[in-house]
Amino acid sequence: MSHHQATSFTAPSPPQTLKPDDYIHSPVHFAVVLRDHSRLSKLVSSLPKLADPNRILTETDSLLQEKIADQISSLLDRRDVPFRETPLHLSVRLNDAVSAKLLSAAGADVSLQNAAGWNPLQEALCRRNSEIALILLQQHHKSAWEKWKRRLPRLTSF
Repeated sequence: MSHHQATSFTAPSPPQTLKPDDYIHSPVHFAVVLRDHSRLSKLVSSLPKLADPNRILTETDSLLQEKIADQISSLLDRRDVPFRETPLHLSVRLNDAVSAKLLSAAGADVSLQNAAGWNPLQEALCRRNSEIALILLQQHHKSAWEKWKRRLPRLTSF
């Protein structure tokens, strides 16, 4: 193999047996690993809600929304678990479309990488899980647009 043909490839997270106790400190991870959709739904519904991006007109509104987004992220995007996986990574690895949909609709960040450098969408594609990949792709486009709209007042406040 010539140096032009060599590529670096790290496979998605290994299919090791999950130990629920490894996730007990993170309520969302724990609900996902147990496949407890009822608990996950309750956790997600307890999160603060972001305003309609079209109603964010001032820099102050924008900054307030950023704080709310940070609160949501602190629960949904934790990576202080094995392989630095977010709950969304875990739902992909478990082929759990219900959890993936709940998490992505609640604002989980599809672009965060795990320890191997993969984001949940890449993991879903590599695992050939088209149902979850489609859920993540649709939500990623929507959330990216909404995030931009929430930040727009800060960008135009000069």
